[in-house]
Formats: sequence, C-alpha cells, structure tokens
Amino acid sequence: GGIKLFSDLIGFLYPAYMSFKALEGGKTVDGDATQWMTYWIIFSSLNLFESAAPYLVEHIKFYYFIKCGGVLWLWHPSSNGAEVIYKSAVRPYILPMLEGSSATPKPAAAAGEKEPEAKKDE
Repeated sequence: GGIKLFSDLIGFLYPAYMSFKALEGGKTVDGDATQWMTYWIIFSSLNLFESAAPYLVEHIKFYYFIKCGGVLWLWHPSSNGAEVIYKSAVRPYILPMLEGSSATPKPAAAAGEKEPEAKKDE
C-alpha cells in the first residue's frame, strides 16, 4: 500500500542523494561515504528480511510506521544508527568470514579496543 511506498521513499531518496554527494566529494573514501555505504548494507538487509519473511511483516502491527522511524534513525546524522548496528551486530560476524577465520566473533566492545603496545627497548 501507500505506507510501504512512503517508508521505501524515506529509506531511499535522501540517502541516495547524500550518497551521491559523498561519492562526488573527492577521490578518497571519506567519513560520509563510509557512513552511507554502511547505511546501504543495513537498509538492504532490512529489505531482504521483508522479502524473505513477509508473513512476519504482516503480523507486526504498524510495521511500516515502525520501519519509517527505524530508517530515519539509521541515516539521521545525530544518531548514525546504521553505524551502531553495523559495529555491534554485523561486523563481528561477517569480518571473520571475510578473513577466512573460524574464530568466534568478538563482542562489540572488544572489537574497538586497541591492541596492547609492545614494550620499547630501553
């Protein structure tokens, strides 16, 4: 219906515009481009979930209103929700697969910690 279209437009129009601006900003991938790539990973995953499990979407009352709020949270500059979800729920599980590691994913807090520095010779 109309609310699904509205939620898809919220999730696409402004982020697409900002992604274009970030990509045209220079030849290097800066913070804006990284933030928008992260957004598209999370947004695409959400849409894939909707397509794969339509029966769940149909049983959640006001799903598309909730989606509108969630999508705004994902891309709004004051929250950067896509980065929060990526760092806590996606990266710890996908990165080991990309590295070919069979290690268990690190918790979100441990993933951002610095490695201990080696002792310096005196």
